[in-house]
Amino acid sequence: MESFWEYLVQPQIFLAVVFRHPDLERSARSSQWQDGVANGQFMLMPRTSYEAIGGHESVRDRVLEDLALAQTVKRHGRTFVIRIAMDDLRTRMYRSLTGMIAGWSRLIQMGAAQGQPLIASFGVVTVTTLCFWIVPPLVLMSALAGFGGETLLIWSALVCGLSVGIHAAFLHFLGGPAYYAVFYPLGSFMVIYIMIRSKICAGDVEWKSRRYKVSN
Repeated sequence: MESFWEYLVQPQIFLAVVFRHPDLERSARSSQWQDGVANGQFMLMPRTSYEAIGGHESVRDRVLEDLALAQTVKRHGRTFVIRIAMDDLRTRMYRSLTGMIAGWSRLIQMGAAQGQPLIASFGVVTVTTLCFWIVPPLVLMSALAGFGGETLLIWSALVCGLSVGIHAAFLHFLGGPAYYAVFYPLGSFMVIYIMIRSKICAGDVEWKSRRYKVSN
């Protein structure tokens, strides 16, 4: 992460991923093919295994081929492991807000279409984001302007303070500047926009100036 919007949007979406996969190793050990998940930036497998599952030829019709490969490994009764290696490997997923919107919309849309929602469901993420990340700051601003009374002021201030603390801690864990946490409501608005966009555009995926028509 190197830009303003990366520091705001990426941590919030990764938090949603954590809720979907609180234990990546457990997901890797699961016998259910739907639990197959992989990070396309860095994947290793023996050539014999790669050829046995049909390689990339077996997933040539999938937009998220890394996810499809992981699922194919499980379908063939093979196993894999997932390792967090932030101290050893680095990758910058997106370099602009436009890229993040298009990229995460694609991942959310196609993850669900390929039997593996990469984050929690649309409704859960939207409602949670509204209730915990957006409504309290709005209530706080209203209370500071003299509306709502002291009770709402105290409640919203406590919730916003807790939210800043959570975002600051997660930003620090991801290697970003913790002070960006004070802008977390802007990131929350953008996450909701991405979620709504992915829902509206379901079946019509745009990626790297190419457009794909897909069926769920």
